[in-house]
Amino acid sequence: MIQAADSPSPRRIKLRPPRLPEDVVVRPRLLARLNRMAALSLIVAPAGYGKTTLVGNWLLQTTLPFAWLALDDSDNDPAMFLAGLVAALATIYAGFGADILASLGAPQSVPFADLATRLINELNDRADEFILVLDDYHAIRQPQIHQLLVDLVAYPPRGMHLVITSRHDPPR
Repeated sequence: MIQAADSPSPRRIKLRPPRLPEDVVVRPRLLARLNRMAALSLIVAPAGYGKTTLVGNWLLQTTLPFAWLALDDSDNDPAMFLAGLVAALATIYAGFGADILASLGAPQSVPFADLATRLINELNDRADEFILVLDDYHAIRQPQIHQLLVDLVAYPPRGMHLVITSRHDPPR
């Protein structure tokens, strides 16, 4: 169950890719693989190997709208994770997830699975293509959140290209 006195909201800095250094190393082979636009692109490497930089560089070259969410330990709270995900998606789709945010701020608790289903249904209502980036997914340890991602990958919304960066493979 998720219960929050007020609807949590992420810091705005978490909703955009970091600035790229001027001397960024371009990786054409990896950029070409991202350009294939798979339903899921999982980028796993140790800290400092340029995962975030690679995806940020790729996003500069794409014409598709994208939503970015930089994850950290605070996102292990299911309400914070959902609020962050909704806020990221609202950067490309105005008003996205308003009912989910309202439920997060309601005095009565709502089961996380119900909110996750609402999120997936609203994503499935989108007919256009878009990119959703979850950066630093290794920070997530909450099983409910992992299950939401499993559901998104098992039944991907039509136009969504999910890009996950992590220091290790997510649980299955």
